[in-house]
Amino acid sequence: MSVKLSQLGAEFDLELAYQNLREILLKANTYNNMHINIDTEKYASLQQIVQVLDRLKGDLEMLVL
Repeated sequence: MSVKLSQLGAEFDLELAYQNLREILLKANTYNNMHINIDTEKYASLQQIVQVLDRLKGDLEMLVL
């Protein structure tokens, strides 16, 4: 499965995108071998993506970057 942070609300509210992505990752973790790809989209949003991933990595041990 592939997701974009903009689809999860990052352009309006980075916290909303974080919460939505966190929920997706937690649900995906309940399935065996489920992989989530996070589309980096455009370069302008790269810093936001890195911020969210760094925060998720600290919160979720099963996250592999």
